[in-house]
Amino acid sequence: MERARSTQAVPVPVVVIAASAGGLTPLCTLAAGLPSGFPAAILVASHLPAVGQSRLPGILSSAGPLPAWYARDREPIEPGRIYVAPPDHHLLVGRDARARLDRGPRENGVRPAADPLFRSAALAAGRGAIGVVLSGHGRDGAAGVAAIHAAGGIGIIQAPEDARVPFMPRHALAMITPHACVPAAALASILGRLVGESPRAIRAPPSTRGRALDRAHEPVSLRGMRVLVAEDDYLLSAHIVGMLRDLGCATRGPVPDVGSGLRLLERDLDGLDGAVLDVDLRGALVYPLAAALLERGVAIVFATGYGGAALPAPWSSHPHVQKPFGAEVLARAVRAALGSPRPRAEEATPARVVDGRCAELERASRDLIMRSKALRRESDDRLKAGALRDPSRKARGEGKGTGAAQGRDRRTTRRRR
Repeated sequence: MERARSTQAVPVPVVVIAASAGGLTPLCTLAAGLPSGFPAAILVASHLPAVGQSRLPGILSSAGPLPAWYARDREPIEPGRIYVAPPDHHLLVGRDARARLDRGPRENGVRPAADPLFRSAALAAGRGAIGVVLSGHGRDGAAGVAAIHAAGGIGIIQAPEDARVPFMPRHALAMITPHACVPAAALASILGRLVGESPRAIRAPPSTRGRALDRAHEPVSLRGMRVLVAEDDYLLSAHIVGMLRDLGCATRGPVPDVGSGLRLLERDLDGLDGAVLDVDLRGALVYPLAAALLERGVAIVFATGYGGAALPAPWSSHPHVQKPFGAEVLARAVRAALGSPRPRAEEATPARVVDGRCAELERASRDLIMRSKALRRESDDRLKAGALRDPSRKARGEGKGTGAAQGRDRRTTRRRR
C-alpha cells in the first residue's frame, strides 16, 4: 500500500493503543517498561462497560512510572502521559493537540472504540502517529491501524500467538504489514526506539516483516472465538453448538428467531466474533439480525437448506454452509468469514428466500438428514458417557445375574405382603 503524504499538526509523537479482552496484561507490561521521560503521549481505547468506573487508569499508573487518567474533553495532550478513553465515550486526537471526547455512534459494536481514535491520530499526527493493536475479540483497530499506515505512520501488532485472544491482532495483520509483530514484552523497547527516530528512516527488519506476512496467511485458530448460533430447530441448534465447542469456540445462544437474537445483542457487553445463522427462522428471514451483526463487525456464516442461490446480493458474498454439514466444513466457512471483506450495512438489505414447492421439499429433506446425524452424534455421546448400555452386552449374556436378583427381590416382597 502506498503511503499518503500527511502534515503533522500535533507537535509530539502520539501512540494510540487498542485493547480488549486479554489486553490488560500487555498494557501493564508496556506501562512497566516505559521510562519516566517517555517523549510521546499515549492514548488508550479499551472496551469498557458503558456503566460503572473502571480502575484501568489507576492500574496503569501503578504498573509503571507514567501517570494515567481518564482523558478530559479539550485537555492538552502532553508527552509522558497516558490518557484512557472514559466509558461510553470515543477518545479522539484533535489537530490542536487536545483530547476530544465524543459520544458518536458505536463502532464495531463498542464505545469507546479504537478505530475512531486511530483515524483521528492519523489525521492529526500523520507520520508522528504510532498505532498498537493488542489482544481482543473482534476487529476493532484493524481499519484504524491501516489509516495510520496510509498516513505515513507506524503500525505495531502484538503477536497473535502471544495474545490471550488473538482476533484483533489477526484482523490487523490482514490489513497491513506492520513495522513489528512482537510479544508484549518487546513493545516498550520498540516504542522507546521509534519515538527517538525520524519516521522516514524507520524500516521494519526483513525478518520481522516476513514473519508478519506468514502470520497473516496462517489458518486462523478458532479457539476462544465467541460465536452466536441462530437456528429454530432445537436438535440442529444443539448439533451446531456441539460442533463449534469441539472447535474450541465459546457459543452464545442458540436463538430461535430474529427478535431473540437482537435482544441478545443488546445484553451482550463482551461482543461477538462470529455468527452461524440459519437463513429461515420460524418463517422469517434472518437478514435483520445479520445486518445488526454486520454493524458490529461480526463475521457471518449462513446455514441454508436451499443452496447458495438462496442468498441474495450482497449477502451472497458471505460464506455459507449447505445442510447437512459437518465440523470440518463449518470450520472452513468460519475461517473464510473471518478473512472476508464486510459489505456496508446500508447495502445489506433483506431479500426473499427462494420460493417454490421444490425448494421447500429440498430444505426439509436436508434438515431431516442433518437431524439424523445429530441424533447419531447424541447417541454416541451418551454411549461414551455411559448413559446407555451397549446392546452387545445382552448377546454376551451379561446382566443375567442382575435380572435374577431383581426377580428374587420381587418374590420376597410379595411373600412379606
